[in-house]
Amino acid sequence: MVIDKKIQRAKSAESVGIDSSVILKMTEEMSYRGINVHSLMILRNGQVACEAWSKPLTPEMPHMVYSVSKSFLATAYGFALDEGKITKETTLVEVFPEIRKKKKDDFLEKLTIHHLLCMTAGKQTAIRGSKSDDWMNLFVDAKWIFEPGTSWRYVNDNYYIASKILCKILGESITEYLTPRLYEPLGIEVPFWEHSPDGVEAGGWGLQLKTEDIAK
Repeated sequence: MVIDKKIQRAKSAESVGIDSSVILKMTEEMSYRGINVHSLMILRNGQVACEAWSKPLTPEMPHMVYSVSKSFLATAYGFALDEGKITKETTLVEVFPEIRKKKKDDFLEKLTIHHLLCMTAGKQTAIRGSKSDDWMNLFVDAKWIFEPGTSWRYVNDNYYIASKILCKILGESITEYLTPRLYEPLGIEVPFWEHSPDGVEAGGWGLQLKTEDIAK
C-alpha cells in the first residue's frame, strides 16, 4: 500500500525567496501568448512555493506526461545498475539471443541498453502507429542510420527496446520493480503506464502522473 506523502507547502512564495509578482507576470505572459499550461508547481528549498491548475484539471488527476516517462525508465535503469543486475555494456542480443537466428548484423551485436537510453542506438523506427504487434521485430528490421555509439538521434522507440531488455533481465515489469524503490518511498500512487501488445511498458511515453508526483 502506498501512503500519499504531500510535499511541504511554503507559507508564501516570498518565504522561500521567490517574488510572487514575477510568477504572476509569467502566468499572465503565458496566457497572453496562448500557451496551454495544464498545471504549474514551483519548488524552492524542498517546499512548494506556487501551484496552480487549469480548469477542469485538479491536483488529484493523473495526467499523460509523454516524454517525462523516459526519466522513470532511466531511474529504473539506475537502480538496476546499482544493484548489479545490468551493466552499461549489456547488449540487446545478449538478452535476446534469438535475434541472432533471425538476422546476422554486426551493428546489432554492438547495440547496448546504454546506447538506447542515450539516444545513440542508430536505428530510425516508427513503432507508434504501426499495426504490428511485434514491436521488437519492427525495431530489428528497421534501417540503420549510423553505427551504435557514433552519433545521436532522438528516437522514442529506443526506450521501448530498453524497457523490454530491462523487463527480461529483472523478471518483472518496470512498474513492479519501481514500486518498492521509487513509488512507495516517495508516496506516489502506482501509476498507469501504456504497454506494448506483449505487456511491456512503452518506456518512452505513456506514463500518467499527478503534477506533485513529478515534483517529488
